[in-house]
Amino acid sequence: MAVMAKPREPFDLAVVGAGIVGAMVALLARRRHPEWRIVLADRSLAGHGATRYSAFLDVPLAPTPGKRALTERSRVLYDELRRELPSLPLRELPAVFVSSEGRAPRLAGEIVADRESPLRPLDAALAASLAPDGFRLPTGSVALGGVRAVRADDTLVRTLVDELRARPSTVCVEGVEVASVVGDGGGRQLLTTHDGRTWSARRTALCLGPWLGSSQPRIAGLPRKWRVKKVAALHVPIAPRSGSAVVYLADEEAFFLPQPEQRRFLFSFRSDQWDCEPDAAPLRIDPRDWSCARAIMKRYMDVVDMDLGGVVYCDAYGADAVPSVEPLDGVPGAFAVGGGAGSGFRLAPALAERALQALEELRAGGVGPEPGLRGEAAVLGREEADMFDVVADPAIADDAVTSLFDAVYVKGGYTAPAIAERLFSPASVRSRGTTLAAIGRQSGALLGAVIVVPPGNHGRQISVDGEAELHLLAVRPDARRRGVGRALVRDALRFAEARGWRRVVLSTQRQMTEAQALYAAAGFQRRPERDWTRWGSHYLAYDIELTSS
Repeated sequence: MAVMAKPREPFDLAVVGAGIVGAMVALLARRRHPEWRIVLADRSLAGHGATRYSAFLDVPLAPTPGKRALTERSRVLYDELRRELPSLPLRELPAVFVSSEGRAPRLAGEIVADRESPLRPLDAALAASLAPDGFRLPTGSVALGGVRAVRADDTLVRTLVDELRARPSTVCVEGVEVASVVGDGGGRQLLTTHDGRTWSARRTALCLGPWLGSSQPRIAGLPRKWRVKKVAALHVPIAPRSGSAVVYLADEEAFFLPQPEQRRFLFSFRSDQWDCEPDAAPLRIDPRDWSCARAIMKRYMDVVDMDLGGVVYCDAYGADAVPSVEPLDGVPGAFAVGGGAGSGFRLAPALAERALQALEELRAGGVGPEPGLRGEAAVLGREEADMFDVVADPAIADDAVTSLFDAVYVKGGYTAPAIAERLFSPASVRSRGTTLAAIGRQSGALLGAVIVVPPGNHGRQISVDGEAELHLLAVRPDARRRGVGRALVRDALRFAEARGWRRVVLSTQRQMTEAQALYAAAGFQRRPERDWTRWGSHYLAYDIELTSS
């Protein structure tokens, strides 16, 4: 990366840590906000922390709703990046899942499949042909396959950083450690480096990987949300065949990953050594690790006389092994981002998007958003930089609402005109519930709207007792990228929570990927079991639990 000359201050965004998560935060910010000045800094080389030792594997498995939402969204973002940057070292490979017969139904529900690669059972011979030579299915085991996994290599972060360097107003520095982050009293952050430099930033993302959970944190004020755990893997000297799959052993939480470039498989397994320090240099695969790994492998293949090597590192783990975005104590505008739990590559895009969502909530000066809900028909939220208010059931012309929905759904190709005539009529809109509208402060124009459908309303689509529902989120095309949709969803949730409703649900069409990103960033979880089809369109279901329940 380039050596930084004296920069103009302040930066719009400072990202500390140039691993996979930090690089993704900076890149997504650059895509969404080309006007921002961004600095990305790392105390070592880009991608040389925990990322350096990663398997760079996306196994489509999500045992919890939180991980499923992140996994599904990351896949969408990786597909977008691959189209935008064909040089990204991303490759698809088959995935095979092995489990006991009793666990198989639960495993099938945890696998994230798609229409292009549906899940199906595999016979023992086919499963063995996709696995390392000598692999066998134990008695009483089943194999599932047909789905795709994605892998990369250790050039991925460098490719992302090189792309950032090519963009204007982006500064990238290696070998510079940020030693402290403090507030300046005016909503900005002051970052001091190990060599005495000071940067000012309107927003700061601390993407420190396992150092987030260190008992000796590098930066004061880091939230104590994460613990550090050892991650271990063996190098199995068996050359992969063409078309070899990643083989995930569900009962043992282990997998074989083909690494044809090194003519070997990586065997990753669970190590239960917690609260170690993040520096990987002193770590070794100890006798307990060897014993655990060999015991697992012996169930599936003969490991006698194999010359096994390995790799070991650490990562930060949060609650339920789901990464999160947490505010830095006492420093408004700064967030700690991490908790990859050994799955940083798989979850990084969606986690980075959630971090960017939190950073975008800040006004231009770095001060947090104004509080929202203020009364039935009062202003519900404010976005100073975007100059609009969110208002409940405003006194605006019916044709303005109909025109908005037509512009988004009919002209966008989502709803047929004949259906829209009935669906978007003023009477239909009013009968469903409360309309929250984003109104431009200077123009008075309708910029966006969403309908909050109360529990039990006749217009509900998938809601059941006690659930509210969001309908027809729409933002005028020329008002997008200004936080309008985010503010509407945020205040719709506040509106529902203030009324004691326990859950909010919604449906969105498969091709509405930007809306899906917005819902995921707001905390909604995918509920594929509630998906439905109408008028030839397939709808994806989401929900979110409200804290008041």
